Amino acid sequence: FAAELAARAGEGGLVVPEGGAAAFLAPYPLSVLNRPEAADLLRRLGVKTLGDFAALPSGHVAGRFGADGALAHRMARGEEPRPLAPVRTAADLSVRAAFDPPAERAERVVFGAKRLAAELHEGLAAGGLACVRLEAAVGFADGHVLRRLWRHDGLSALAVAERVRWQLSAWQPRGDQAEAVWGGVTWLELAPDQIVPDEGRQDALWGSTAVTDRIARAADRIQALLGHQGITRPVLVGGRGPGEQVVRVPVGDLVPSDTPEGPWPGRVTGPAPAVVPAAPSRAELLDASGGAVVVSARCEVSAPPATITVRGRPAAITGWTGPWPADERWWDPGRARRRARFQVTTDDGGAYLLAVEGGSWHIEAVYD
Repeated sequence: FAAELAARAGEGGLVVPEGGAAAFLAPYPLSVLNRPEAADLLRRLGVKTLGDFAALPSGHVAGRFGADGALAHRMARGEEPRPLAPVRTAADLSVRAAFDPPAERAERVVFGAKRLAAELHEGLAAGGLACVRLEAAVGFADGHVLRRLWRHDGLSALAVAERVRWQLSAWQPRGDQAEAVWGGVTWLELAPDQIVPDEGRQDALWGSTAVTDRIARAADRIQALLGHQGITRPVLVGGRGPGEQVVRVPVGDLVPSDTPEGPWPGRVTGPAPAVVPAAPSRAELLDASGGAVVVSARCEVSAPPATITVRGRPAAITGWTGPWPADERWWDPGRARRRARFQVTTDDGGAYLLAVEGGSWHIEAVYD
């Protein structure tokens, strides 16, 4: 506020010395606060300048004029509109153990993992926190580091140690050397990931929790063999095309919080398709005369589609609707896309969601 007034003062502005904002603002009239009702009332009370206003007690100003008046009072005193609210940096809750000499057997590493997991759980509980995932990092004598993310939904220290064992067994050779850790482990670190407030865990009735835990344990075991991305679950999000409305999230991870929200102009309405291929199939769309169906820049269809050819097999079109145009990221030339979508049905019972982009047709989804 003071800097803005100083920039407008004189012909080339003024330089306000450090700590001199209040003295610089004091002669200014109340009108510069851009609060005409409050300024009129203050003038009738004998307060005519910012200096007079700044001299009033802060508590009285807030009680009479509310939050907005308190904000104007801080501005008149040359203070920041909002007081600084320092936030403590999150404490490092990771735990680490060193092995000297290096651990050459998996059992020693697993025992250390159990002890570290207990320390980690104590640190989380002290702060009223819980973690969705846990990263286990194992350092070897040759400098190699083995990292893996594990789902951590109420795991015990023993369960964490078991997952470290799986992590080692998925990496090390089989056979007679199954219990040997090649090169020796020099350190082990457990670090919480995706920390959330601990709201407790409600157990289910009639043994359902035991079944759920067995499923989760099996999923963790498979993730140990295939990697953290080895098992995913579909999550519905926003998007125009059917392939953009579903993202795959690794089992145990939180739903992404940065997914964009609507509205989605040009989005195809329901019903949802039954199959969305990972790689769209090429298609050819012809009119009654055998010419290619073209969509202009104004989304005008050159002729009604009559035949569709997919994988070399033609089929007659019995019904169609569209186009639904989508001009995406037009502000970014490198990522801009212009598409138009159609829904068609064929005489052999097929139903497709088609998209044309750059003059080429492809199948985005198949209806059941």
